[in-house]
This record gives sequence, structure tokens and C-alpha cells, in this order.
Amino acid sequence: MAKKPKSDYKKIKVFFGKNIEIPKEWKYGSLEQKINILSGFAFNSKKFSKEKGLPLIRIRDLTNSQTETLFDGNFSEEYLVNSGDLLVGMDGDFSPHLWNGSRALLNQRVCKITTSNHNVLVQNFIYHVIKKPLRHYESTISGTTVIHISKKDIENILIPIPTITEQTKIASILSGVDANIEATQKV
Repeated sequence: MAKKPKSDYKKIKVFFGKNIEIPKEWKYGSLEQKINILSGFAFNSKKFSKEKGLPLIRIRDLTNSQTETLFDGNFSEEYLVNSGDLLVGMDGDFSPHLWNGSRALLNQRVCKITTSNHNVLVQNFIYHVIKKPLRHYESTISGTTVIHISKKDIENILIPIPTITEQTKIASILSGVDANIEATQKV
């Protein structure tokens, strides 16, 4: 692919202060109105179990896509999480995670992010572009105990928005890089 001339790019200032260049045809904006964020539910701990029920996703479960706790009670189906769903812990560690576990329930202080329009944002692209801004939040938020992030903080993240075709290609390349890193770490 031929390199584009400098005139085909525009400079933007990303939310953490760095200037970058993106192709002129790309859009740039906040995630607000482009994503849906569902905050987890405060399930009754009296219904937690080790033997029966649906897995309950808490922040500590995000890194390995396995849960230690089950919930054996009534719940709204909106809090169901399926393999491949994008989750973010809202306390302490704000890293995005693609859930690889079984069908489970979304507990409080964990949120599920979905694209609100598949013609604007590709789900897997969101996963990759929010990593760095979330890391930035995590490193700059100060607190005396556990640091927190809100839905509004996530919605205010500014991202470059290429065409759907380009988003798909970028996400595919980055997913391949992630898979290679994971394989190397296992070795």
C-alpha cells in the first residue's frame, strides 16, 4: 500500500494530551452515544453458592474468565454475559477483558460494553482502542484506597474512528498480536 502524503492526515489531540495524526477521512470523537454500558447488578450475597447456580463475574474473575462464586436466585436476563462480551472492572484495575468463560452473571462494579451501532463501531475494535485510555485513567486517578472509574469516564474516552472495513482489519491485526504475545507468555 502506498504511503499517503502528509496532506491526507489531520492532527488531533488525544484526551491524555498527546498529538497524533490520523487520516482526514477518519472521524474522531468520544464513545458517548456510540456504546452502551451496562453496570453490573448488586446480587444478594445470601444467594451466593459454591455448588449450584450461574457463575457470577466479579472483578477478580476478569483476568482468567473463571468464577469462584455462583448465584442461585432470580435475576434479570439483561445481566447475562456470554463468551466474547467486553467487560471492564470499575474498581482498581480498569483493563478491558473479552470474557472467555461460560455464560455468567454481571456483578456490581463490573460493566459490559457493547457498540450501539454496528455501522459506526466494531465491537472488537472498541476492545483494542480503549486499552490505552483506560490504562491512562488508572495511572492518573488518585485515591486513598481503591481507585474507581465511572460510566461517564468511559463514555468520555476520545478515539479515532476509521471506516468499518478499516476497524475490522485493525482489530484483526491487533487480536493476532495479542494471541502471539499470549502464546509467548505461556512458553
